[in-house]
Amino acid sequence: VVSLNAFLPALGTMAKDFGVSYATMSVSVWGYMYITAFVLLIAGPISDYIGRRTTVFICLSFYIVGSLGALVSVDYWSFIAFRFCQTTAIAGFTLSQTIVRDTSPDRNAAAKKIAYVSMAMAIGPMIVPTIGGLFSDYLGWRSIFGMFLAHSLLLLALVVFDLKETNYQRKSSLSERLQGYRTLLGMPKYWGLLMCQ
Repeated sequence: VVSLNAFLPALGTMAKDFGVSYATMSVSVWGYMYITAFVLLIAGPISDYIGRRTTVFICLSFYIVGSLGALVSVDYWSFIAFRFCQTTAIAGFTLSQTIVRDTSPDRNAAAKKIAYVSMAMAIGPMIVPTIGGLFSDYLGWRSIFGMFLAHSLLLLALVVFDLKETNYQRKSSLSERLQGYRTLLGMPKYWGLLMCQ
């Protein structure tokens, strides 16, 4: 939520700094969303294979590289490359829900915890652009990516020192991982929720 919305107020300034049109600069928003959709499809199966903690660590590391690169980018194309590197952050959202499920004693407890995560995801887009706009107005648009970098380093420290592995039933074969996709794609409720999105 933070990575997607915080820099929206600065798009016009960024377009001017990079010498591109506003429409071209907006690729950093819609392109990011397309790539996050792909990351969402593969983050779960990867975490089934190598573990939740390792997957979160790797994705967060890519996000840190992307944040640092975007912060120091001198041209549009390098910025876009690093911006797309930031898309791995979405794995944190997906895997946070999976970790909650892994560690909850029953479905009701998991649903309650996931509701809190969803509430934060709903409130975030209302608050984060204001914060990003203030950073941009007073410190320049690059400060937003400095904020992303600081935020991600803090999250990495939490992963390293606090997150324990929660996946004790790892799937080792490709057929096991593909079966999950077949099950999901065969559920009418999934397609209904997807159409709402």
